[in-house]
Order: sequence, then C-alpha cells, then structure tokens
Amino acid sequence: MSDDSAQLVDAVRYARARQQTLAIAGLGSRAAVAPIADGAVLNVAEHRGILRYQPEELVVTVRAGTPVREVIAELARHRQMLAFEPTSFARDGSIGGMIAADASGASRPFAGGVRDALLGVEIINGLGEQGRFGGEVMKNVAGYDVARLQCGARGSCGVLLSASLRVAPIPDCERYIRRALAVDEVCAAMSELRSREPSLTGLAYADGVLQVRVAGSEPAVKAASARIPGDGGDSEFWRQISRHAHPNLSSPPASGGTLWRVSSAPNAPLTGDELLVDWAGGVRWLALDSPPRQATSAPGGWAMAVGGNRAGSIRGLDQATSDLLSRVRLAFDPDSVFAASSNDARGEAKAVQG
Repeated sequence: MSDDSAQLVDAVRYARARQQTLAIAGLGSRAAVAPIADGAVLNVAEHRGILRYQPEELVVTVRAGTPVREVIAELARHRQMLAFEPTSFARDGSIGGMIAADASGASRPFAGGVRDALLGVEIINGLGEQGRFGGEVMKNVAGYDVARLQCGARGSCGVLLSASLRVAPIPDCERYIRRALAVDEVCAAMSELRSREPSLTGLAYADGVLQVRVAGSEPAVKAASARIPGDGGDSEFWRQISRHAHPNLSSPPASGGTLWRVSSAPNAPLTGDELLVDWAGGVRWLALDSPPRQATSAPGGWAMAVGGNRAGSIRGLDQATSDLLSRVRLAFDPDSVFAASSNDARGEAKAVQG
C-alpha cells in the first residue's frame, strides 16, 4: 500500500515555483471523454490502498489511486457495496477518477450518486498545501461543502489524495424486466413507474425496449415485479451500460457523427433519434455532427462528447454561476497549476458560444 503524499506535494510545489502546469492522470479509464491535456503529467495511479474500513460503520476510506474494482471486491466480502452505482468506460478506473468525473451509473435517480455518498476528502491544492475536508460521518455544514466540490471538478481544484465514501448492504434480490414500447410512450411510462415503484434501481430505453431493474428484499422485489408489465430480462444490458459497452454506445457511432451524452429534463419528449436513454430519462445518448445546442443553451444544460477530437464536455452556465465557479477554482489554484487538468472545464462557455 503506497503512501507517496509527500512526493506529490513536492511535485505540485516544484511545478508552481517554475510556473509549470500539471495534468493529473490516474488509470486512464476516462480518456475517451477527458483526454490528458498539455502539461507535465502527475501520475497518481500508485497512490493506492484501502486506509480504513469497518463494515459496521458503513464507511470506507481509500487512497485516490485505488482501482474501483478492488474496493467493490473488498466490500462484497462483507455483503456490502458503494452506496451509489459507479460507472466506467470499459477500463477499470480509480476512485479518484470516479470522483473527479462524478461518474454515477443507472441507479443515480434512485439511490443518489458519487456526490451524495462522498463524506470527506484529502487534497493538495495549487499552493502545494495538503488539507482535509469533511470527515467520515454525515453532518450538516455551513458554507461550501469542499469535499463535494471535488465531484466533477476533473482535478481543477487540486490533487485528490483520499476519500471517505458511504457504503450500503447489497440487496437480497435483484430482477430485470423488459417491455417493447413506442418512443412516444416512453417518458410517460418512466414517469409513472418512478412515481410508484420504490424498488427501482434502473430505468432505461434502447432499441424500442424499456428496461427496468428492481432490487431490495425478496418480498418487495417479487411484489414490484408483479406490478410492472413486461417479460423477464437479464443483467447483461445493465452491465453493458455501466461499462459503456452497449453496441449503441460505440464511438464513433455506426450511423456517423459524434457520440454525445446529453443531460436532459427526465420528462422532455424523446425525438426518436436517441441511441439510448438512461437515468429514467435524465440522460440521452445521441449521434450528432455538431454539439447539441438545445441541451446546452439553457443554464445548467450539459453535454459530453465521447471519443474523437471533440472529446470533452460543454455546459450552458449563466454568468453568476460561471463567475462563482471561477472564484472557487481561483481559491484552490491561484496560479493555475492544474490548468492542464481543467482546460475542458474552463473552456466550456467558449465552446457553447463558438
């Protein structure tokens, strides 16, 4: 179990003193959507290991370079899992990369995501200062929740050294249901299921088929399965979208263009051009020749290109939010040491406009 915190601190201070930029790199699982930018590579993949884990406390603290699969395997030995569903892009990723990308899978609308399970972090900021934020218990905070600011920051606020995450018991039972459905019926069906089925852990649509996943106690899952119309499915569909391995998510798309992952209002009507719909309608995958401006023009709109020379994300931010984001990053990294890690984030407004 490697603890090279001091060396990483020295590397950040060295870069700052010489006005160099650093590109933080882990296991490379997010390369399809966030390729390493220009700058000296600061590799944190060897900063790994589980630091603290007592199953009865329902919290695990791990170094950021630890592979997610190793954490999942250790938790499974005690019939536990992360309190959210992580997702990856085919390759095994690290805990730090998962947090930096805010990578939450299909259960996000039902069980919460990375941000909801993150209790505390230890980071190195752009001044080369090492600090802890949050802790290992849930509590109310005043001001910025600095730990959760790291979710989706892609390293723009500093080098993530370790994180404490909530864990949960593995459900006793899980079942899968599939039902053929026309495009114009999907949103209403998803909304209806989501409003009345507490056992839902996945709701998606692809190739004319509504895919439903339920989990919990055996009686609860049996009752939910009886209420939901459709035929029996299997876990393969959910494994594929969790690993970004579903045929409809190939990059470049078979139909041409660029593959885009677009954040959407769950009840927004489908156009019929969606390759796959996840998060109970909140995430849509499309093949487009140009950025999906309809998704990024409104404040909070978000889209991510996967693969090719467009790889990265764009967001529609109102001026107040953009200014706040800039001030937060400036507080963590006043000399832009991590500019190479955050080029994608800092160029979002320009990308939307241009």
